[in-house]
Parts: sequence; structure tokens; C-alpha cells
Amino acid sequence: MSDVNELKEVLSDLEKKLISVEKIFAAFPFALWMVIMLFYSNVTAVLQVSWEFNMVYWAAAVIIAVFLMAKCWEKVAQLSRVMDKNVVLSKTKVFMLTGLPWIIGAIIGWVIIPMIHLSVNPEVNIALGLISFIVISVFGMFLAMAKYTVQKEMIPAFIIPLVNIPLVLGATNAMEVACSSIALGYTLTILWYLYSAFKVHM
Repeated sequence: MSDVNELKEVLSDLEKKLISVEKIFAAFPFALWMVIMLFYSNVTAVLQVSWEFNMVYWAAAVIIAVFLMAKCWEKVAQLSRVMDKNVVLSKTKVFMLTGLPWIIGAIIGWVIIPMIHLSVNPEVNIALGLISFIVISVFGMFLAMAKYTVQKEMIPAFIIPLVNIPLVLGATNAMEVACSSIALGYTLTILWYLYSAFKVHM
């Protein structure tokens, strides 16, 4: 009987460790975006950049980030399969859940919204495109993944930028406002993921 209890305890500890690792992997993409945004803030703090630079920088950032994010979420899917045999997520399905929302968000945020010209200021249009891209992509990923795993920690990452869209429209430093609101939402999401990772051991 003691052997059975010991086995249950070992399995319980293993499950807790797997949950912690899953949460940390899930936090990585948001930390990556923080690096991208803070690097942009450092560059724009010392240099006067054009709207063309903004377009090139964010287009390159999106391509790199989506590729690395797919790798992270693939690891999360692998851990989910270990913890729950009913969760069957192929690489194609992982892409559909994580990559497709970002592609849709990029089309809306980087193509459609700039074409609408909601502002006469090109920087405002790019800032609106960026913040819309983030809101649509993260919310889309949150909804797509909800069938398999509810990542409630993602909520601040799209709610905070969403409520700041009116501020971007009226700001003279629109890109700074957009980046800071996204950074705030992402920071809260990272903290929530880390809390969830450690909470299982408390």
C-alpha cells in the first residue's frame, strides 16, 4: 500500500513539474515580443525614424516572432499530450491554432487598416495597425486554443491593448502609446504565467 502511495506522490510531483514547464514555455512568446518592443523603444528614443522604418522593422519582427512562437507552442502541445492523452495536436493543428490567427491579424493590422487611413498621420495608422494586429492575433489564438486548453493568462495581452486603441487615435506619439500598452498587457500575461507555474508547487 505504501508503494502505491509513493507512486501516486511521484506521479503528482511529475504532473506539477510538467504544468510548470508548460506555463513557462507559454510565457516565452510574450517575453520575445517584449524584447522586440523594448528594442524598438530604445532605437526610437535616440533616433528619429521614418514611417518606412516602422513598416520594415515590424514586418521583420512579425516574421521572426511568429516562427519562434510556433516552436514554443509546439512544445506546449507536446507537454499537453503527455499530461492528457485525449489531447492530440499535430504540427499542422498547432500551426492552425497559433500561426493562423497571427496571419489573419497581420492581414487586418498591416494591410487593411493602413489602407483605410483612419488618420492623416502615417505614424498613427501604423500604430493602429500594430495594436490591432496584436489584439486580433492574441484573441484569435486564445479562442482557437480554448477547445484544448484555456490559457486564461493570455487575457491581459489582448484586453489592455484593446482598451488603449482610443488613446492611440488621439496621440501625437502614437507608436509609443501602442508599444507601451502592448508591453503592459504582455508583462501582466508573463507574470500571470509565472505565477501559475509556481502556484502548482504551493
